[in-house]
Amino acid sequence: MSIFLLLTLHLLFSPAQCAKRERLDGEIVPVSAAQSRTLGDDEEEYGAYLAIDLDLEINSHTTSGKDGKRWLKITLDQVHCVEQVMYLFSSGNPLNTWTCSIRDCSTCEGSYKFCSSFTLTVYTEGAAPDNLSPESNYGCKYGDTVKLEAIDNFIAYEIVIIGKQGCLKRSVAEQKMCTHALRAHCNCKH
Repeated sequence: MSIFLLLTLHLLFSPAQCAKRERLDGEIVPVSAAQSRTLGDDEEEYGAYLAIDLDLEINSHTTSGKDGKRWLKITLDQVHCVEQVMYLFSSGNPLNTWTCSIRDCSTCEGSYKFCSSFTLTVYTEGAAPDNLSPESNYGCKYGDTVKLEAIDNFIAYEIVIIGKQGCLKRSVAEQKMCTHALRAHCNCKH
């Protein structure tokens, strides 16, 4: 048999290579995802959960809901200090990256068309814990929900949320250590 034939047979009968990605450093593991409406109401093929499943070969497909709005909402297990949100393309490379501040997550880098077509918000849908230290909020937006809204229907291969748990109110010594560590982590000059 020729090498070409052997290679062809190997490729045909080998298990398919899955495009699973690895979690990034600082990535927050989402609990669930929902969207305004799923293309063709086919949750199995285009459901919101596909935007957070670590598989780059399949994607969610968001269409307009009854109110005409298009959104993808990702729920986190608790309130986190969200630093960045990335929209990964099927290659695994970020197409867009939103960077968060105390006020919002409006700083967008990447595809201009994407940046101008989307709004990204981070907010608390559940009850916000009252023991989050305001001093710890450097370069991030607190929330347990990330929502991507668009002016048109859209697909999402993977949405990656980068952040950390905020410093909780502690003893003065522990708070100073936590605040110092966060400042060093984000190069804050406060």
